[in-house]
Amino acid sequence: MGVNGLQEAGVFLPPGTVSIRRLLNYVKPRKIRRGELRALDRKPTPSRRRAPKGKRVQAMDYLKWYKSPERAVWKCGWTDDEVSGTSKTVKEEALSAYGKREPKEWMSVVKGRIRENDWVLRFTLTDDGVRNIYWQYVDFVIQLNRKDKRYYSAEYPYNAVQVNPLSHYPLPPFAITPSFRRAFKRTVDDSMRDRILSAKTDVPAKKMIDTIAEHMKGR
Repeated sequence: MGVNGLQEAGVFLPPGTVSIRRLLNYVKPRKIRRGELRALDRKPTPSRRRAPKGKRVQAMDYLKWYKSPERAVWKCGWTDDEVSGTSKTVKEEALSAYGKREPKEWMSVVKGRIRENDWVLRFTLTDDGVRNIYWQYVDFVIQLNRKDKRYYSAEYPYNAVQVNPLSHYPLPPFAITPSFRRAFKRTVDDSMRDRILSAKTDVPAKKMIDTIAEHMKGR
């Protein structure tokens, strides 16, 4: 009770008031499909779009997420060229739709690979390995104007944008702990860098997910 602001309520009814058999016949229950759970996880609701007031609960650690029967989906978002500031196109959309003059984060993306309400694990690839690992939530994805020359890329012509600080959003799939940082850096340094750069999807490969877990277990 009370976790993340969750409250529960109950109604007392005398025996026989509700026929469970009639209720089941009416709703015609069936087993839920994995795709439906993922669609529900992505669906924006008021509770998902704003974190509850009060003390913020820590996200689960990576190994707990790894062992979960239904893992929350996340994506990889890498960069090798950090650019400061924000494009005019993104600023105008953030102000018009969210009332914010300057969004918190943005990243250049390919059309269709990063979508609204995604959680993206951001990191920078350098010659010395991986640095600057953090979460980004995606409020909206927008195509840039070619006139935004400093920010426009023909290869990555869209921006995925987080408008508010992370405290505004629900918890990410897992916490970025020191042990996760070490395991993630080691995983990418070992063998995943080329795969990440050439991948046709931003969803992390099973090999990457498994290798991170192995490193966190000390293997």
